[in-house]
Amino acid sequence: MSNFNCSCRPSCTAFAIVASIIVGIITAFLQFAGAITITPAFLWVALGVAVLFLALLLVLSYGFRSVSIQSCVCAGLPTVLVGILGSALLSVVLLAFPPVAASILFALLAGVLLAFLALILTAVACFIKCAAGCGCGSDN
Repeated sequence: MSNFNCSCRPSCTAFAIVASIIVGIITAFLQFAGAITITPAFLWVALGVAVLFLALLLVLSYGFRSVSIQSCVCAGLPTVLVGILGSALLSVVLLAFPPVAASILFALLAGVLLAFLALILTAVACFIKCAAGCGCGSDN
């Protein structure tokens, strides 16, 4: 997976990674400051979103045999899988341990979880952009 497209600009995937890191940092800060809370219901939803996107990815791998869409799937697959697996794993870990509101560790884990969820959404947006044929190349 290249971080640059055909005109030597950062690719959509690179923007997705940077945006998800920014979301994770902001979430960790807000969680530690007490402005937001991560509830068990949210963790179940996060796990459900990860499982749903994994199922959709499985369907996509069998459903689309077009060369242009396959190149989009191959270009964005690692990013989406990292987001899915990270979200699922952290959701299960955070569900296993009761959250502590003012804990730095819990704030960091919540930030990483939201970073993985943002990575899923932004990487899927990159896939849709690539599949629609916007830009030049397969990893835009």
